[in-house]
Amino acid sequence: MAIDLNKYKLQPQDNLQEAKPQSNFMQRLKLGFGGPEAKTKQQQLETEAGLKGKFDVGDIADVAGASLPIIGGIIGGFNPTTPVFGAAAGAAGGQALRRGIGVAIGADQPKVGEVVKDVAYTGAGAYLGGKVLGPALKVVGKGLAKLPINLSSIEAKMMQAYRANVPFWQRIASGFSEKSKAPITAAETAFKQGLIGTESMIGVQAQKAKSKIWSGLIEPNLKQIKEKVNIQRFFKELLDEIKLKNPELARQQDLLNGLNSLKESYKGVKTITFEQLQKIKEGWAKFIPEKTYKGKPISGAFNDVKNEAASKARTLIYDKLGPEIKQAYIDYGNLLRLQELGQKAMTGGKFAGGSFTGLSALKDMLLTPFGTIGGHIIYQAGKLGPFIGLEGARTLKDLFD
Repeated sequence: MAIDLNKYKLQPQDNLQEAKPQSNFMQRLKLGFGGPEAKTKQQQLETEAGLKGKFDVGDIADVAGASLPIIGGIIGGFNPTTPVFGAAAGAAGGQALRRGIGVAIGADQPKVGEVVKDVAYTGAGAYLGGKVLGPALKVVGKGLAKLPINLSSIEAKMMQAYRANVPFWQRIASGFSEKSKAPITAAETAFKQGLIGTESMIGVQAQKAKSKIWSGLIEPNLKQIKEKVNIQRFFKELLDEIKLKNPELARQQDLLNGLNSLKESYKGVKTITFEQLQKIKEGWAKFIPEKTYKGKPISGAFNDVKNEAASKARTLIYDKLGPEIKQAYIDYGNLLRLQELGQKAMTGGKFAGGSFTGLSALKDMLLTPFGTIGGHIIYQAGKLGPFIGLEGARTLKDLFD
């Protein structure tokens, strides 16, 4: 019987796995320090190796040289007085070092003018990115993060007065400044404290931040104030202010009835500490739905008077605190309001007021997380302005070349 030896021959699939083509790591590393022609050659090597679009160790070689301007920009950005200029100078220096190394190791042989232009574009792109693109992204991000948090009635009055007294272009310029003169609203405090998510989530975060500010800064400073508040004189001054601000007699009388009702709770009290005044002020800020005085309903006027009393107490306390604590005190009050907004959201009260109110609540649930989280992401991207500018510089260079 004849044996067919062909059956036992190795077939192609039985051969050892063919070795995958490997890119020349050292060659790609060397080319990474060169200019446009070296970059083209670098990409060609990757394509020939069949690795285009795939991650391989050669990708590390590709970015080694390109990382020098970024590293230089980061180091230069630590300049405390002129961080943008420092980042631009550092990026330009990093690019100069990159091209110098490229010439030394033979990555390419560019003309001096080409290298100078490349370095100049790198520095200019980083500077413009840091000066223009970065601040613009910060303004957009901050505005988006603050948008879902509405102004309170008190904040609306403050903002209205600010807009009436400050020209439009000054307000725009102030928005690009880290030291804006605009009123510090709850939305501003929420952004500064990094509060994100739904209203209920923001409320929880606000409570934690508020407790930290109170125990760490405000309470210790209030306890150090030896002077006491004469509560009867406080109410006398409030009475004079009500008469001055409300010349219409019927309205004035309603408010005075509200004031007399409030004063009744403090009969026999002569002086209180500033720490006690702060706690009383927080109680005054709470809304009272029903209140009578001598058999007449006065809840509206009573709440208005409490708001005036809380505002006056806030001013007294604020004036007694040191400069470094004043900002924290404003933030504390704003965080207290955010905490209350979160509590209201957790009760689901917005959904109990009809279809329109329910739709508004649903919109808040969707837009508040989107606005606060998205706004912070965009703002953080603004801090990368110089490095975004580096990419823009390359595009600009391509246009002029």
